[in-house]
Amino acid sequence: MNHKSRKRTFLLFILVLFLITLFVVNVSAQNILFTNIWYKKLPNYTHLTIKASGVISEYEVSYVEAPERIVIDVKNANYRIDDLVKNILFLNMGTIKQVRCGQFEIEPVPITRFVVDLFQKSDYEVSLSSDSRLIYIDVYDYTEFKAPEEQIFTVTPVKSEAVKIEKEEAPQISILDTYTEPVNLNIFEEDVVNVIRGLSELTGIDIMIDDSVGGQLTLNLKDKTFREAIELILMNKGLD
Repeated sequence: MNHKSRKRTFLLFILVLFLITLFVVNVSAQNILFTNIWYKKLPNYTHLTIKASGVISEYEVSYVEAPERIVIDVKNANYRIDDLVKNILFLNMGTIKQVRCGQFEIEPVPITRFVVDLFQKSDYEVSLSSDSRLIYIDVYDYTEFKAPEEQIFTVTPVKSEAVKIEKEEAPQISILDTYTEPVNLNIFEEDVVNVIRGLSELTGIDIMIDDSVGGQLTLNLKDKTFREAIELILMNKGLD
């Protein structure tokens, strides 16, 4: 083989190698489609599976707080799961509330995003199947979860020292204040005993009169209370 033939063979080899490399690059850069998602509840954790039409070559996983969620971005991937209503898989299972799916970016590289919304902070694992065509998501439960309407909250009241409240005694009302109608009397040289007896009959209040009480009484009472009338009579006779 002469020099020219060897050179031609070498160039042909380089061309074939270039075409093979170009083919591999094109195949690896081919976009995949996500076509299905399903789940299974297992003891202590929930298992999610996401299916792709081809090999998943690159993806990123991050955890975001407030609210708690797991975010998975898959590059060179388009989203096409037609069975989900509004692209949401409602679970309410374990610590998983729901899974939101959709096309996050188209240019320059198509990215499909999956967001796993959680009820509470939880441990998790994200991995690929042996053929890199399935994404596995395991979200672990800390406690047995119950839907909000099924949750029972027990509130233990804080103990406090008993406060002793003494019942206040009702104020005692003098018998002189039980008659509330105004008293109007115009007395001129009347026997004081007769005046007091007249007041007793008027008010219905029994009045005990000492034998030492006596004499004439002249007094003008207008719009006085029963107490005021008695006190004025006593003052007039010097008995207060």
